[in-house]
Amino acid sequence: MNLTKTKTLPEIGTSHNKNIKKKVIIEKGKIPNLTTFSTATFKPGQSVETHTHETMYEVFYIESGRAKFVVDDEKFEGKL
Repeated sequence: MNLTKTKTLPEIGTSHNKNIKKKVIIEKGKIPNLTTFSTATFKPGQSVETHTHETMYEVFYIESGRAKFVVDDEKFEGKL
């Protein structure tokens, strides 16, 4: 698992206009064959059952609140 805090990412100019700034959350090639990047809203207390994805990566972007994850028996917590 890779935890990225957007507050720590540098702002860089886009290739189309250096005055338009962006923060790269997932670098090119970091996730092979990335096909979607989606959002989901969890209400306080909601959760999903423990599960695995044998053939894909899963990316979480936490806008507010906190989330707890277990990946390969290692516990992570992300919060804002």
